[in-house]
Amino acid sequence: MFAHFEDRDIKCGYIGPENRQYDVLRRMLSSNEITLQPATGFSALGYAEAASYDIMFVDIDGLGGIDRMIDTLSNFRIDNPGVPVVMISDTFSRDDFDKSRQILADVSLRSPVLYPSLELSLFEAVENNMSWQENVMYHRENIAA
Repeated sequence: MFAHFEDRDIKCGYIGPENRQYDVLRRMLSSNEITLQPATGFSALGYAEAASYDIMFVDIDGLGGIDRMIDTLSNFRIDNPGVPVVMISDTFSRDDFDKSRQILADVSLRSPVLYPSLELSLFEAVENNMSWQENVMYHRENIAA
């Protein structure tokens, strides 16, 4: 099991087609006793459903590419700041575990996803998401003032 999540039940959501990418992620996660479930698409995904996931994986390529998803992802992030998001795309030049794409996701993984990258992404997504939540709360408080 991934050491960081040894004593926790983790439920991950997946937005995108149930394709090879989904199958590979599901297998890697299930071998570590982490559940990956297809989530309702962004258009029907309500706050309660989104909040029920510990981490949300988004298959950018399967949804038409980053240009098509940029507004949807940023709106999802603002509406659901407590849900760590991991974007996956074969157009990324490398895995990105820092906060450079924070408006869209907490972590970006290059497809095909490698096991060590997946393990690190789970930890970093949760860590980076805490910073994202602080940013959203700061902006909400200052806009409301």
